[in-house]
Amino acid sequence: MNPVSQSKLQAHQATLLVAALASLLLWTIPFFGLVLLPLQYLNTHIHEFSHAFVAILTGGQVDTIHVYSNGSGVTLIAGGSPLLTNSAGYLGATIIGGLIIVFSRTEKGAGLTMRAIACLLLFSFVFWVRGDIVGLVSGVAWIALLFALPAKIRGRNLVFLAQFIGMQQCLESLQALYVQFKVSAYPVEIGSDAGNMAQFTGVPAMFWAVLWGAIGLGVLFVTLRFAWRNPPAA
Repeated sequence: MNPVSQSKLQAHQATLLVAALASLLLWTIPFFGLVLLPLQYLNTHIHEFSHAFVAILTGGQVDTIHVYSNGSGVTLIAGGSPLLTNSAGYLGATIIGGLIIVFSRTEKGAGLTMRAIACLLLFSFVFWVRGDIVGLVSGVAWIALLFALPAKIRGRNLVFLAQFIGMQQCLESLQALYVQFKVSAYPVEIGSDAGNMAQFTGVPAMFWAVLWGAIGLGVLFVTLRFAWRNPPAA
């Protein structure tokens, strides 16, 4: 094995990184972010599921999950650990994203992973998801799409798509920073997970936003490095 060749990105890997960076830039440009709104719906469904899942694990009860037409969401919870449940949105999405990347190293793995995420969304949709019509339709659409894509897309293209979705979940944590800057500008209109954490802990919201963003980037780096340096045996 040539260590030099292993250190260089392959074409599809470089393309994946460029696509991820492009999506980050689009999120920050007014109106251009609308292009990625369908992907934001998926991110929000997974983010809110993570809140709900940890609430149940810590003894709480989940009332409903709302995913709205603008891509935002909220999970109504009673009981449980407020510290863990408020952190779970970004951190849970990050962990799920890392697992998607690691298990999507082959066509078969990518297909199984997509269908696993579809099952996760289906569970969330049946028991918790409520909200405006666009949020409900987006949930059904993503469930159907994730079940169908492995039958329509093959080989490296399916691996690319699955890992791109995984990267988006890790990069979701960076949105905590973006949201926090918006909160600073419009404190009356916008709430945030970081703001909730600040209320419970007394630690500034920006600290939590930076922490979650750093963890998301760290998980993304580690999982991509593992997936790309440890291809499964043929």
